[in-house]
Amino acid sequence: MPVSDTPNAENPVRACVAYDRSGRRVGDIALEAISDMLALPDRFVWVGLYEPDAALLAQM
Repeated sequence: MPVSDTPNAENPVRACVAYDRSGRRVGDIALEAISDMLALPDRFVWVGLYEPDAALLAQM
């Protein structure tokens, strides 16, 4: 699901960003890439959501 600059019901994902251990931004990632990114050592993923539905929360 792509990231949206404008919160709305059609696209509740506001941000999906990976960071390294030092807090440096690695980059934007797709929701589908979260598991792969978290499998790497010392990674953190921030997912900003705006009024997500139950299906999206289950995916998280």
